[in-house]
Amino acid sequence: IIKKDTVVKVIAKPIIDSIKTKSVIKRDTIVKTSPKTIIKKDTVVKVIAKPIIDSVKTKSVIKKDTLVKATPKPIINKDSIAKQQLVLKKIKETQIEDSITRKEILAALEELSKLKREQERIVEYLTKRINKKPIEIYTNADSVTVELYDSGIHDNDSVSVIYNSHLVVDKQELQVNKPIKFNLKLDKNKKYNELVLVAENLGTLPPNTAVMIITDQFNKRQEVFLTADLSHNEVVYFIKIINPK
Repeated sequence: IIKKDTVVKVIAKPIIDSIKTKSVIKRDTIVKTSPKTIIKKDTVVKVIAKPIIDSVKTKSVIKKDTLVKATPKPIINKDSIAKQQLVLKKIKETQIEDSITRKEILAALEELSKLKREQERIVEYLTKRINKKPIEIYTNADSVTVELYDSGIHDNDSVSVIYNSHLVVDKQELQVNKPIKFNLKLDKNKKYNELVLVAENLGTLPPNTAVMIITDQFNKRQEVFLTADLSHNEVVYFIKIINPK
């Protein structure tokens, strides 16, 4: 039989010890013993801010000013583009001019070669063949039109024509219905303008014969019969009549 007061004393100690063994902690003690796990708002901001900045740096985030300075070469202004276009234009123009110059030189050389061949042929025609007595044609005109036809029957006659030492018809066949046609300008400073008809062959019916029809600028018409062979040239003198003032 235990008194009430005695019971309280006897039981009280084991209860307290039991509570201690279960690690019952006061509220103040919890805050003090675990500060690392409970973080204030300000602390969170400071702790997280540094890793975010480090992460951004690792991704090479560059400011706008830094980007412009780091890549100046690809940025080209309008003046630079205009200068480049002008240079390219000048290069193209120079290339075109060079191309034209080369073409002109080649054309001139070809023309000189052609003239040389013609002069050699003219010299041969005039030195190895005898010129017949000239036929004289008088006119007031500054120029005339000449038409050459085969005389009578087409027999494959071919001729060349030399006018004032220039070849104006080169080895062309005479036709009965279709003329060899060309214009001649008369030089008033010459005593006469000389036309030489050269036979390139004799055709099937020798000699080489032709009909020459001359029409001046006033529509005055004259007709002349010409004959040539491999030894003789037919010659026509065009004489310009100068009217006295």
